[in-house]
Amino acid sequence: MKRGGRVTYTGPLEHHSHLLLEYFESIPGVNRIKDGQNPTIWMLDVTSSTLEAQVGVDFAEIYTNSDLYKGQQQDVMNLMGAMYVLVMFLGGTNTSVVQTVVSVERVVFYREKAAGMYSAIPYAFAQVTIEVVYVGIQTLIYSLLIYSMIGFHWSAANFFFCSTSTYSCALLISRYAR
Repeated sequence: MKRGGRVTYTGPLEHHSHLLLEYFESIPGVNRIKDGQNPTIWMLDVTSSTLEAQVGVDFAEIYTNSDLYKGQQQDVMNLMGAMYVLVMFLGGTNTSVVQTVVSVERVVFYREKAAGMYSAIPYAFAQVTIEVVYVGIQTLIYSLLIYSMIGFHWSAANFFFCSTSTYSCALLISRYAR
């Protein structure tokens, strides 16, 4: 990043940062890295505001117009679309299942309540408890499958965030259907 929070490069590095080096070395006016020089230090030197002024380039502007930026932007849109479909499919499936059960249970609930068998609070608590467990198990299995199919970076924190977000949305949609 450069001053102002504008991105100058984001993308794969590969072994010994050769993709990063190729990217910056392809910009006219940028000196090639010297043998034995640390790629990180070289990149910081190359992208300094002083060198930008000397060479007359704006690295953030070059990056914004690059194929690397456009490809990454498309990847982000694809991932967001996949996550949207994931949540909506899971929520829609739960909603269709819940609506049929609720229509049958509603009749039973009104009959039992009129007979004085139980009040609404324990009934509602039981329904929520069962649904929380059911949606939790369903989301865990579904997230394991989808997370690996989408190709997200495997880490416990990332998976937890993804599955928790999916769980929250699926539970919200499912509860809304009641």
